Amino acid sequence: ETAHKTVCNKNEKLETAHKTLHDKNAHLKAAYKTVRNKNAQLETAHKTIRNKNARLETAHKTLIEKNAQLETAHKSLRDKNAQFETAHITLWDNNAQLETAH
Repeated sequence: ETAHKTVCNKNEKLETAHKTLHDKNAHLKAAYKTVRNKNAQLETAHKTIRNKNARLETAHKTLIEKNAQLETAHKSLRDKNAQFETAHITLWDNNAQLETAH
């Protein structure tokens, strides 16, 4: 009878331990699913960021090229302005000579 009682107690402890392990396993499965979902979200976010980065790099390259064009146009306008200033001085000098001769 004592041996039977000991076996019953041991069996109850084993059943309790089994239930605890079963509950812990369910908890770990849920945690694993949560981690997997979060990982999928992070992978999607990473892909989005990579795509955005590629677009920004393309836009940056475009802006650099546009800036170079604008610098070239600016230099051309400065050169043209210098030519107009020289022509303007020449016209003033010619006008002064004509007024003197007149």
